[in-house]
Amino acid sequence: MAQTQNHNPVFTDPMAQNSPLLKSLEAYKAYELRLQGHSYVEIGDRMKLSPIEARNYVRQGLTYIQEELAEKVEEMRTLELERIDSMLEAHWASRHIPRHADVILKLQERRAKLVGLDVPTTDVSDAATTLRDFLLKAADNMGFAPPPPEPDPSEES
Repeated sequence: MAQTQNHNPVFTDPMAQNSPLLKSLEAYKAYELRLQGHSYVEIGDRMKLSPIEARNYVRQGLTYIQEELAEKVEEMRTLELERIDSMLEAHWASRHIPRHADVILKLQERRAKLVGLDVPTTDVSDAATTLRDFLLKAADNMGFAPPPPEPDPSEES
């Protein structure tokens, strides 16, 4: 009696040629090889891929790792917020006592940082100076002469 294969359309072999798991494992392997300093040509040779396919696998591996990292960061942020909320609740009833009020303020500051409420402010003049310095350095590196300095209005008479 011949054995028939039980084909389940929901479950696919994770090591099948086009399975998402196998592709992600290969992408991760390509990414690891790139981290070790291998060129796309070398990665392609090792994995029997063209250099363009190797590059695409490396990018897929990087994307996968970034997504995993983002998920882990979000999990950590949620856990930290739960801890802060628990500590706030414990100190809230005694908020009129200065020591507890200080703890509450510190916890609220930490919470604001975690959720992105405290966005650093940048002085516009500092940003303009930094940009000007960058552009002057880039122009110098490209062989362009810097513009003459602007005259100081206080020195004109």
